[in-house]
Amino acid sequence: MKYFNGLKSTLLVIFSTFILTSCGGGGGGSGGGGGPSVSISATNISLSADKNAAAPTSPVITLTASNGSVYISPSSTNNGINGTSLYCPFTDTCTLEVQPRQPSSLAIGTYTDTISLIACSDNACNNVINTFSVIVTYVISEGGSFTTTPSSVSVTTPQGIVAAAQNINVSYSGGASTSWVANINYISGSNWFTLSQTTGSATTAIDITASFSSLPVGNYAANIVITSNGGTVTTTIPVTYSVIEPRTNPEQLSYQVDLNTQAADLQTVLTILSNFAGSRRVGKRNFTSSLSQNRT
Repeated sequence: MKYFNGLKSTLLVIFSTFILTSCGGGGGGSGGGGGPSVSISATNISLSADKNAAAPTSPVITLTASNGSVYISPSSTNNGINGTSLYCPFTDTCTLEVQPRQPSSLAIGTYTDTISLIACSDNACNNVINTFSVIVTYVISEGGSFTTTPSSVSVTTPQGIVAAAQNINVSYSGGASTSWVANINYISGSNWFTLSQTTGSATTAIDITASFSSLPVGNYAANIVITSNGGTVTTTIPVTYSVIEPRTNPEQLSYQVDLNTQAADLQTVLTILSNFAGSRRVGKRNFTSSLSQNRT
């Protein structure tokens, strides 16, 4: 136990006992009657930190005595905390400081500790006044964040034309691990595109390729869900794939692109136009294809 007394605290900390002495002096006391008591400021503490970050600031619990002196004995488990420290700046008030462990020394997850406090009216604790349990919850997160370029993918192609591959750059930094895994969640349709790789580390380029050229006309949607190795950090890349009616026997094919057109989209246009390149004659109609770039 520790004896919490303003003049004795430095010496009596050694004995693991403290005593809280209420203000007001002796002489029978006033009001309330009864023996000594102690109150506590909190019985639940929540802590959190990223694994690569510094430990959170040590939380403090305040203990206050009334109606006499109170001896208190503290103990705790040590799953996510190193223990506690007692400070007694005033005769009737002491603070219990909780000391969280460094996040780097803990695995990602949630740790729960119990601090037990026994309040007695005597040093031998023959007379227990009260007991307190303080629950400490300490969450260690993986941390880190993803950056994807672009943040979404949208492809439009006529039926029967294979769309060009779409490139996505994935960057994951600041976390406990730089590795990640990618999965496809189809919203409509299934198996209409694949990923060139489903795992990566740091900055990696993923190629997204439409799997089928014979998809029915319609709109298809899916999400690429990228998850950190620890499973606590995710990002989602929406993918839409529109298959439109093919143009048959057109007198002129016209496509317009601007400076913001993605290279992959431009390649799709070129693929379509290549079927009608140059000047040729089909039946009784002349077909001419050309490609111009709008620089506005």
